[in-house]
Amino acid sequence: MSIEEKIKAGVNLYAVIKNIEQLVILDPEIKELVKSWNISIEFRVKNGPVASVKFHDGKCEVIKGKFSKTNVVLFFMSEAHLNKMFDGNANPIPLKGFTKLGFLDKEFSKVTDKLEYYLKPTPELLSDPNYLNINTIFTLTTAMNALPVVMKYDPKSKLTGSHLTKGSLFINVENGPSAFVNTDANYIEVAVGNSETATCEMTIKNISIANKFFSGEVDIFSALAKQDIKIVGQTYLLDNIGLILDRIPIYVN
Repeated sequence: MSIEEKIKAGVNLYAVIKNIEQLVILDPEIKELVKSWNISIEFRVKNGPVASVKFHDGKCEVIKGKFSKTNVVLFFMSEAHLNKMFDGNANPIPLKGFTKLGFLDKEFSKVTDKLEYYLKPTPELLSDPNYLNINTIFTLTTAMNALPVVMKYDPKSKLTGSHLTKGSLFINVENGPSAFVNTDANYIEVAVGNSETATCEMTIKNISIANKFFSGEVDIFSALAKQDIKIVGQTYLLDNIGLILDRIPIYVN
């Protein structure tokens, strides 16, 4: 199995589907759809990553690994098999929950279709402030949760990760989303925190600038010059994380 397939699988399971947690909150149609769901779905790759999605009381929780009780288990023979499913070119092998296959095809697919809708923007879609906001939130969530996966397997990111030091980074979009990560040598973890506990903080002026920055349309140097982005604290921490962030687009469809 290629390193690229392995990283893509990890990003798909640990970063992309993590956005479903916010999708059920931010999208009215999906919020209404899942309000009575009580089901957990496990995605399991042979000798590879495992992630689970649970819907309960109108909320969604996505975790690495499995819940103590699982209603549906979807098995994949390899990372490539999983990635093909995310591309719409393959189907999983159901190991548990055969009676739920209709639900997966008709109901759960509405959730994944809407997730894809928000993750694949066009200039026209981004002209809508609500879409812009959700796309920015999902882009940030995907990037932060992809960091540990890419650092672990991508050769260039491995080298960068070995130079990380103990610290924490807080990324804050004014009137928008935020993210917090803890770091150490060969270690990145998405965590809970704020500017008061961070050793480095990056503040982005607004949602529009954040969206362009996360999508690579704005470079950090010009943004700093215009004061659209401000950085305080251990700037070298952001420099190293930035090098890993630059590698993520290779593995995100």
